[in-house]
Amino acid sequence: VRGKQWLAAASTLGGLLLIIEPWNMHSSLFSKMLGIGAAVCWAVSTVLLKRLRRREPVDLLVLTTWQMIIGSVPLVLLAELAPGRSTDWSSHYIAIIIFLSVASVALCWWLWVWILDRVPAWEASLSVLGTPVVAILSSRLALGEAFKASEVAGILLIGSGLALLSLFGWMSSRRAAQTR
Repeated sequence: VRGKQWLAAASTLGGLLLIIEPWNMHSSLFSKMLGIGAAVCWAVSTVLLKRLRRREPVDLLVLTTWQMIIGSVPLVLLAELAPGRSTDWSSHYIAIIIFLSVASVALCWWLWVWILDRVPAWEASLSVLGTPVVAILSSRLALGEAFKASEVAGILLIGSGLALLSLFGWMSSRRAAQTR
């Protein structure tokens, strides 16, 4: 991140803070640590993935398939060890699992890697901050819930940051085209 790109980064991260409200969390320290751990794992995997794809041409579909297979093993083990009632393997439940596995996880991971091949990791990571905006908007529309002022401010900051990021990228590509 260089120069005026910090403005886009600060805007999107500020918006995320307003949406998450870390000062107002009513959850356990364990759940917060799990969230931080997931974010760290995602960041490390993004960097390692960029390095791998730069070093050798790995087929994107093969990489995604193996990542899903290997990543599911600890999840299955955790599901078996977690306390609670056993799973009701109805056709409806299986359809949901298939949809989540293929459309929500595998397809999105494949798209993420595809994006990482085309833009810098920091830029791709900032664009992911649009996810909470989509989640809030869709939940408010589907469930009829009211917006909080901090959510609206966060959505506007994230949108502004992403718009700035796009504008800076567009301006940079125009300057590069003019120098050719």
